[in-house]
Amino acid sequence: MASDCSTDMAIYVIGPVNGHLSRLEQALVDIAFNPLEDKLWFTGNLIGEGPDNLALLNKVKSWGNLAILVLGKHEIDLLSAIAGINPQADEAHFHGVVASYGRDELFQWLRTRPFVYMNSGYLLLHAGIPSEWSFSQTLTFSSEAESSLTTSDPTVFFQQLQAVKQTKWHPKLRGWRRTCFLVNAFTRMSFCAENGRFDFACGTTPSPLPEGHIPWYNQPDGILPKQRILTAYALDSILPVPANILPVQTVTQSDQLTVLRLAEHPERIVFDCRGL
Repeated sequence: MASDCSTDMAIYVIGPVNGHLSRLEQALVDIAFNPLEDKLWFTGNLIGEGPDNLALLNKVKSWGNLAILVLGKHEIDLLSAIAGINPQADEAHFHGVVASYGRDELFQWLRTRPFVYMNSGYLLLHAGIPSEWSFSQTLTFSSEAESSLTTSDPTVFFQQLQAVKQTKWHPKLRGWRRTCFLVNAFTRMSFCAENGRFDFACGTTPSPLPEGHIPWYNQPDGILPKQRILTAYALDSILPVPANILPVQTVTQSDQLTVLRLAEHPERIVFDCRGL
């Protein structure tokens, strides 16, 4: 894969935008984003509780290769709503997209977004990686999950994703139990229980550590990739975050947007978005 890095180019990793186009637009002005030179990497949850989900999707889609979006929980929720499997998500946040004239085109575009993006020595994903997976396995399993998302019947895919509750990895997993675990790991993984099972119900947003749980990146005896791993959210824990794990959003305030400028020592920029 060709590297995104060049002498004059900047890569900005954008934390969860959650449906607020005005916040993203103001942040791009403040960082003096240059669309002729720079790149934008989005950590998922581009859409959410904000009012601009349809406009945000169309904006990022129009940017083409200028912007990389990895799928997060909210994107999966939207896809399932369009497929008719998740009416709660439709009613809560995404009705404007689901009812839009261009929803089918957006559906096909979102289905082809990656779960994991690798470039310039970084792994970009929304949630987490089981500690048993190596670097090459992470990329292989991402491709496997992406292939299933793009080639399976959407109704069947999202019905299975909603029904199957596989919470622990095993290399002998097959069929929908395997597929659903892969998708949930990349889009929902946060905390791991003492028995090694993941609590996907915890979600990925910053929240108190559940009793008897540890963050996914603190699992003992793991073989996590040594590459720098960019994820959407920091997890609330007294345990140290490994040096190669770079959560973008480290604050819990819903009226802030975080941007990480990649460099030898990445620069974190937190924008106060009150009023936007």
